[in-house]
Amino acid sequence: MVARNCDQLTGIEQQALLLVRELRRQVLQGELSEEFRRPARLAHYLLGRYHGHVQLRMSRIAPELGVTIRTLERSFQKLFDKSMRNYQIETRLNFAQYLLSSNPDLKMSVIAKELGYDDPNVFERFFRDHAHNSPHAWSEAERARRREADPDNHNSHD
Repeated sequence: MVARNCDQLTGIEQQALLLVRELRRQVLQGELSEEFRRPARLAHYLLGRYHGHVQLRMSRIAPELGVTIRTLERSFQKLFDKSMRNYQIETRLNFAQYLLSSNPDLKMSVIAKELGYDDPNVFERFFRDHAHNSPHAWSEAERARRREADPDNHNSHD
């Protein structure tokens, strides 16, 4: 990944800030649940919406939510029984696995870019660290598992 100036928001962070403002407008107008007034709920929604994107730094979003990052982390942990960082990693890994299983021909560089990695090798290292397998090996094992589970349904990619 490319080092960024701490004062500069990434594109995904700019999108997230606009979304936070829109969600707040919807809450005020009664179009959205009051639950979205809670900073931790908004943080959870953003991390899920952007698939745990690596360039979405919640420390940059917290001021827009009206809390410090530490307060946000504590309330997230209390509400969801996991840290924001772990949820972001879990969400990113799940999305990567979804992309790998839904389109086996998708290039690693495309998946890496979708998740905010400038370098596919950094994405592959992330995947290995958290899935305990390379993306390619995981994808092969997933296809084999699906063939075993349903031998009559042959996918055209197999």
